[in-house]
Amino acid sequence: MIRIKRKRKFPAEWDRELGLWITYQLRRVGQSKKSLAHTLHVRREAIVGVSYKRITSRRIQVAIANALGYQSWDELLDAFYSRKEGAA
Repeated sequence: MIRIKRKRKFPAEWDRELGLWITYQLRRVGQSKKSLAHTLHVRREAIVGVSYKRITSRRIQVAIANALGYQSWDELLDAFYSRKEGAA
């Protein structure tokens, strides 16, 4: 198996902060990872993995973004990273 090392656009610790931010935002809109997982017929761990960028699932990414009022996962990430860059 050949591993391709990708250049990170942002620091790795931001992945943890992204997961915490998504959790906070879900709570603000009255959703939980458990209810989102139930709706998508996946385990809660899958939602956690995607929100912390440990695993990738386009279907779960889109569901999280839509639950938070974004059109796409990329739009959600833009909102998070622009917030982080503005604070730095």
